[in-house]
Amino acid sequence: MRLLNWEWLIYLAVLPVVMFAMPGRTLVLLLLPLFWVGRRLVTGHWLLPTPLDWPIRLLAIMVGVSLWVSFDPAFSFPRVVAVWYGLALIYAIAWASGRSRQQMGLLVTLFLGMGMGIAVLSLLGTRWSLKFGPLGGIIDRLPNLITLPGATDGFQPNQVAGVLLWVVPVAAALSYTAIVGEQTVVGDFLQRHVIRLLLLALTGGMGLVLLLTQSRGAWAGGAAALLLLLMLALHRRPWLAWSVPVAAAILVAVIIQALGWERTQDILFTFRNAGAEAPLESLSIRQEIWVRGWYAVQDFPITGMGMNTFRRVVPVLYPFFALSGVEDIAHAHNQFLQTALDVGIPGLVGYMGMWLVAAAMLHQSWRHSSDPWTRTCAAGFAASLLAFFIYGLTDAIAFGAKPGFLFWYLFGLIAGLHQQVVAPRLNHSSINH
Repeated sequence: MRLLNWEWLIYLAVLPVVMFAMPGRTLVLLLLPLFWVGRRLVTGHWLLPTPLDWPIRLLAIMVGVSLWVSFDPAFSFPRVVAVWYGLALIYAIAWASGRSRQQMGLLVTLFLGMGMGIAVLSLLGTRWSLKFGPLGGIIDRLPNLITLPGATDGFQPNQVAGVLLWVVPVAAALSYTAIVGEQTVVGDFLQRHVIRLLLLALTGGMGLVLLLTQSRGAWAGGAAALLLLLMLALHRRPWLAWSVPVAAAILVAVIIQALGWERTQDILFTFRNAGAEAPLESLSIRQEIWVRGWYAVQDFPITGMGMNTFRRVVPVLYPFFALSGVEDIAHAHNQFLQTALDVGIPGLVGYMGMWLVAAAMLHQSWRHSSDPWTRTCAAGFAASLLAFFIYGLTDAIAFGAKPGFLFWYLFGLIAGLHQQVVAPRLNHSSINH
């Protein structure tokens, strides 16, 4: 039983094998189901039962189908392995984080630490481009010292922004409650202040990198996340909470009125001062990509075209016009369209099911929790999902991308929080009835 509590650590230990998957190396992953056997012997279940089970199973099946239909299974194989690993990671994190508040605290701390690690790596290895002039003084001073397989020219800023959206809202929520709520931070006076400073440093550091990416979709998602957190912070004053989005809408209307609609469109949809990433940054270019992606979904509705094949198949079957000189368009620049392309519409149903079930789980966790810290976690997780959902409308982090494990880790934390807060209530209610 004690060994099962450390299953998550073994999963993270083999993460490098998943990130750089090769058929020979990935054989070590066959050891992971041994934990499922142990859990079956101890609890009677292969995996921890969660409300996420049916969408996860559907998505896992369609990921396997996508490998079968891929024009080059070897080309798709690393992405398939990464997604299967990620889905299994959900259960490992959920099992550990659902055991106690202390375990949840440890895993949330690790989650924030990994997010900060990605932010630091991004500062040293991103292929920066200048989109907003005021940031030019900082951008020009940033080095490009780190390269990784698959990103030899540096990390793509929009991808960095999407990854950080999984973590920054959680850090922001915890930072806020650490400052205003004594009861949410344990330890003596010095420890509490050290924790507050660390949380503020993490939030500020990751927030700065998010700002420097200059991703408009990520900025919009981050703004929506902050609005949600502010509304939840004011939940005891409903009239004041709902005044927040109204005030935000009024502010947007005033800005549009001051700038004029044409100037606003120019800022939102065109980068005149863009650098190397300019070909993909205008709305008209994104629309061309979306149209090609929709054509492909119509041709491969059930199975999808296979994971990681968009960059190879679409330029051949559905040639671009405005983007004819761009060598590599990795994805459809819409998270949900790209999911349908990777794993078909049934896979998209499973993926969207995960989102909807996670939202319901977070609502239950928020409503049933009397502990300020767990409520803060529920708010932060919900804000992260909202931020990434908005980002995903105009951009994507394709399934199986190297930092994608954080996405599945987040779902594991959501399931673990639900297991800790809501499941005991449901079990008690069923016993009484």
